[in-house]
Amino acid sequence: PISMRKLRGQVEFVICRPDSTLYNKTTVEPLILASLEHKLPLVGYSASFVRAGAALGVYPNFNEIGRQSAALAERCLTSPSAMHEEYPRRTTVAANERVLHLLGRSYKATQGDVVLIR
Repeated sequence: PISMRKLRGQVEFVICRPDSTLYNKTTVEPLILASLEHKLPLVGYSASFVRAGAALGVYPNFNEIGRQSAALAERCLTSPSAMHEEYPRRTTVAANERVLHLLGRSYKATQGDVVLIR
């Protein structure tokens, strides 16, 4: 695995893809500390990840996922051939203002679904 030290100066941020076998309480804490130490923002995949110390998070809008799932189930009941893979239509973006400040980054609010975590 590549260390944060080697990534510094090479990339602007690190994206943590959803993987419950890789990211847990034991592994996330040192990752966040390394992110802060090397001033390399983490982009996580949940609000919990952002509250734990990721600079940003991008994750599905779960209310919309529920509506989307219900519509898909309804279509499948009327026409089983309508069943196909779908992806979330809407996402939520969360920004951890405190972490961004510690990393020397700023966040400017724009219109949209951005959850600010302070």
